[in-house]
Amino acid sequence: MKNKRIRQKALLEILSERVVRSQGELRTHLKARGFEVTQATLSRDIKQLGVVKTDRGYQVVENITRQPGPSPEDVLRKMVTSVQTSHFVVIVHTLSGCASPVAQTLDDLKIPGVLGTVAGDNTLICICTTQESARLCAQKLDAIVHFE
Repeated sequence: MKNKRIRQKALLEILSERVVRSQGELRTHLKARGFEVTQATLSRDIKQLGVVKTDRGYQVVENITRQPGPSPEDVLRKMVTSVQTSHFVVIVHTLSGCASPVAQTLDDLKIPGVLGTVAGDNTLICICTTQESARLCAQKLDAIVHFE
């Protein structure tokens, strides 16, 4: 286990010192530091350390500068077409192919009483703790989207 910690520390140092565009390149740099790793081991290390491949090479997720994007309200206004409730569930209809980004937006909003979302192509459901929380969630979505 000690070797793993040292290897992962070396991997992070390499990524902080230079741009690395492939796992093969990263393996070469690790080998130069005395770490002979398999592709599987390197992939596990990358996942465990929160390293992702970007258009600027491999980077630690926490070091990536987030690009400003649309607000959650903008996402909902542009993609949601209807909101309904049924007992503990809020059913949200979206434009085709938009259910997943809307579900992610709802998850990110952390609406009280919403346990989670499940998305298809153009429909998603919000599972709520109570009928009242489902009603309040639907009201919040209606207020954001401004249904008439």
